[in-house]
Amino acid sequence: MPKNNAISKKQVVLPAITAALVLTLAPTMAFAQNPHFIGRPNCDVDSQGNLDCSGRIAGLGNVEGVDANLVADVSATFGCDNPGRGIHIPPGQPTDAQEVEGDTETLPVRNGQARFSLSIDAPEPSEGFECPNQNWDVVLVEVTYTNVRVEIDGDTLPIPGTFSEELIRV
Repeated sequence: MPKNNAISKKQVVLPAITAALVLTLAPTMAFAQNPHFIGRPNCDVDSQGNLDCSGRIAGLGNVEGVDANLVADVSATFGCDNPGRGIHIPPGQPTDAQEVEGDTETLPVRNGQARFSLSIDAPEPSEGFECPNQNWDVVLVEVTYTNVRVEIDGDTLPIPGTFSEELIRV
């Protein structure tokens, strides 16, 4: 112990350096992300079979923007429209199931929140789906999206519900 209860340089400098490091690192640790929806997102299937979802996300932290996209499982029925007046699709067309995703978009963040409007294009038939001849057109008859979710910077936010549309009545 120093003479006359004096404090040594080590006793002052080491705690000061430790405090400076803690204060420097603390702001980055204090803004952890916990993304969640504000309310319930709105999703619709349009007349072309595209899935469009919009809403608000909070808990994004102190950032300028986040990357987000829409992902879903889709079940689609395709048919072959034979030539002639009106739409003539023979019954018994195959159903195709696959996972699909929309383009990634950067959402601006303000006060830890962001509005989103994301979409997934209508599915295409699997490779090998062909109509009897080149005069027939491949058409999307019906589409159903399930397990819909927003993927945002590594987090997944599920959107409850099933979203379907019968595009052509067979």
